[in-house]
Amino acid sequence: MNSQHRLKDMLATLTESQRRALDNATKDLAGRGYPKEHALAMGLAHAHDEGDSVDEGGIHVLSTRDGWAICAEDAGEPAAVFGNYESALRRACEMGREEETLVFAHGLEGTVHDRYDYRFSRSEDGAMHVQPEGGSWVVQTHGEHNDVEAFSTKREAVAHAKPKAKQLGLTLITHYQDGEVQSRIEAH
Repeated sequence: MNSQHRLKDMLATLTESQRRALDNATKDLAGRGYPKEHALAMGLAHAHDEGDSVDEGGIHVLSTRDGWAICAEDAGEPAAVFGNYESALRRACEMGREEETLVFAHGLEGTVHDRYDYRFSRSEDGAMHVQPEGGSWVVQTHGEHNDVEAFSTKREAVAHAKPKAKQLGLTLITHYQDGEVQSRIEAH
């Protein structure tokens, strides 16, 4: 199935509120000077998260003629362009952590393949998170113990995080592959 058919199928599944979010986001981003295909891809990301407005920001990893671009929604030009997807995604996730915002990783055809939510740190100070990032699992600590460590599997990340969270008196929050919260283990 080519990307045009995939896009038509995606559009057909949107609810009315998602369609409005898509229209608003696409118009807003195109008005800021983004190429039409980037504005559409970024708008689709927000349509599927219909509660997230374009004004809330976000960072997108998008395919371009020059490689993989990192585009922040509040900027007219890409923040950086990388020769490969993995490097672009790694840097976008670093930026997402720093800016405490959403990161959307798009595929070649523009659809969102992965979504990383770094907004939680605003309300989860003093928590440790196990979450997916760029093909690995990271243990990320917020609050006075800011730290990030990467592991190849979720099992390894959780095994490392449990005793460390307990020792530091932090709540351990594990996430599913899609970024949603799976569990909370309160420090006692």
